[in-house]
Amino acid sequence: PPSLEGTSCVYILQLGEGQEGIDKKPRYYVGETDSLSRRLAKHRSKGKSWSSLMAVAIRVESKSHARNVESLVIQRMAKNGFHLVSVTDGMSVRRSPGRTE
Repeated sequence: PPSLEGTSCVYILQLGEGQEGIDKKPRYYVGETDSLSRRLAKHRSKGKSWSSLMAVAIRVESKSHARNVESLVIQRMAKNGFHLVSVTDGMSVRRSPGRTE
């Protein structure tokens, strides 16, 4: 949506046909960006399974907050059994001082 352009956001993609896991469950990708339309266009250019994706996005206060939220979402989705395309960004959560998780 145009309202998210130029603002930091975290998004979750459910990939389309051909990207199911071995057990035929949907696969997901979690990311963060400051230009959602440009980032989605880049994802969709990866091929058929990426071109038919579904997306949800939330606005966050800053780029650093987006990275933290992205990491936490990846960790929690992986822990709850969601099939993620990549979990690399969830390996290190950047915590704010004084924050416990």
